[in-house]
Amino acid sequence: MSLTFRQLKDGPVARAAGMDVESCDFLQICRDAVRQLMTRGDFWSDVVPVDCCVCVRGELVWPRGVSTILAMNVNGEPIPLANRWYNFRPMNETHYQWGWDYQRRGFRGNITGETNGVSPVFNQITSPGFKIRTFISNPNDVGKKITYCGIDKNGQVARAQRDDGTWQDGFQVTLANPYVDSPEMQRVTRVVKEETFGYLNAYQYNIAQGFLLDLAQYQPSETNPEYIVTKIVGHQSRYPFGAAGWGNGFANVNALVKLNFIPFKFDDDPVQIDNVDAIRDMVYSIRKKDQGDLGASVAYEASAVRELNRQAESKMPDDTMVIENRTFGGAIPHRRLF
Repeated sequence: MSLTFRQLKDGPVARAAGMDVESCDFLQICRDAVRQLMTRGDFWSDVVPVDCCVCVRGELVWPRGVSTILAMNVNGEPIPLANRWYNFRPMNETHYQWGWDYQRRGFRGNITGETNGVSPVFNQITSPGFKIRTFISNPNDVGKKITYCGIDKNGQVARAQRDDGTWQDGFQVTLANPYVDSPEMQRVTRVVKEETFGYLNAYQYNIAQGFLLDLAQYQPSETNPEYIVTKIVGHQSRYPFGAAGWGNGFANVNALVKLNFIPFKFDDDPVQIDNVDAIRDMVYSIRKKDQGDLGASVAYEASAVRELNRQAESKMPDDTMVIENRTFGGAIPHRRLF
C-alpha cells in the first residue's frame, strides 16, 4: 500500500468531499469510503501475501488488519483451512494414514489450518513469574492508560482496586518514560488502551532472571486489539513441532489473506484502498446517500467498484491458468492440484 491520508487531501477526493481537508468530517468520510469499499469484494490492495513462521506451540497469531485467511502453505505444501466446526466433524480415514514419505523425506498425514479464536497479544504468556513491561515510543503518551486483563500470578482473574474503592477487571497501568511494569500475570485475555501518538512495545518481563520476551506491539489507533489465531492441527498432534522434518520447532508459512479496515488518522498513515479514483466515487456515493438520492448513490458505488476491478486487471492482465492438455496422456488432474 503506497497511498497515504495526506494524498487524499489534495486532488479528486478532496474535491468530491467539498469540505475542509483538515476537518474531522473529511477524515470520517474518507474512512467510511475506504471501509465500505473493502467490504465490496476482494481487490488488488486488500488481498495480500504474508510470510511468517509458526511458533513451537503450533499457533500463528496474524497481524492487525488480517480479516480472513484465504489460502495457506506450510513448509511449501498447500493445506486445507477450517474453522471451529472442524472439531465437530467426523474424521476421514485418511486423517490417520501416518507413515514416512521417502519422496518428501518427512511424515505424511493431513494438516489443517484451523481458526482458533482471537488473541490480544502475539506471543502469549504461558507460565507465572512474568510482569508486562510496556515501552512508549512518543513522549506525548506519558500519562495515558492501558489495561491488561487476564489471569494473575495466583491463577485468578486479574482485578485491581480503583481509587474510589471499587474493583475493576484487569491491571491498569499509566504509561511512563521509558516504560512501566504491570503486576505479575500468567495469561493475557484482553487489552484496552487509549489512542496514542506512537507505538507501544509490550514485553514479558521475567522477574527472577530479568530477561524480556516479545508480547505485542500496539499501533497508535488500536484501542481493543484482537488478532486472529490459526492453529496448525493434524500433523503435529502425533509428531510435534521440532520433530523430524519440522525444522527445530518452526514451520515456514505462506498465506494469502484478506485485510480488514484499519482506521487512519495522521497524514502518513496508509490507506488500504490504493486507488484514488475509487475512493473519490465512493465519497460521492456516501454524499448522495446522505442527501437521499439512492439512485445516484448506487451508481457512484458501482463506478467505484469498476475502478477497483480495472486496477486489478491492469496489475494482473493474465487471469488464466496454463493447462497442458494431453488427449491421450496419462496425467491425473489431482497430481497437478486441480
